[in-house]
Amino acid sequence: MVDCTGLENRHTARYRGFESLSLRFQSLKRLSADLSAKVAKEIKSLPLKSRLFYFCSMWTVYILKCTDGTYYVGCTSNIEERISRHLKQQVSYTSTRLPIKIVHQSIFYDKHKAYQFEKYLKTGSGRAFAKKRLITE
Repeated sequence: MVDCTGLENRHTARYRGFESLSLRFQSLKRLSADLSAKVAKEIKSLPLKSRLFYFCSMWTVYILKCTDGTYYVGCTSNIEERISRHLKQQVSYTSTRLPIKIVHQSIFYDKHKAYQFEKYLKTGSGRAFAKKRLITE
């Protein structure tokens, strides 16, 4: 007969670890709910214009195709103004590569998520992802 007492002890210790993780998760959920209530309270205390800006600010990550076949990735909160700056040759990379064509736009409501996505698209795997999934030509 095989002695399984050591295995039982290991498994019960493992389950005790899960219980502590569960308790930690529950406390994190409570903390998150408290924080979101505080944030909601702060937003309600803002003037109407500030509240509208908080909820209506959009960030756009865009990909432009230049005449030489290269791609430019950028991020902005005002896409019309940014494209006009590209067309007026005020952006150094695209100034010698006009005309440009918008091939993709992604809209974000969080500035940091938009900049993270832009940064990702400028990496090697991000470029491969963009060519495979985002650029449809």
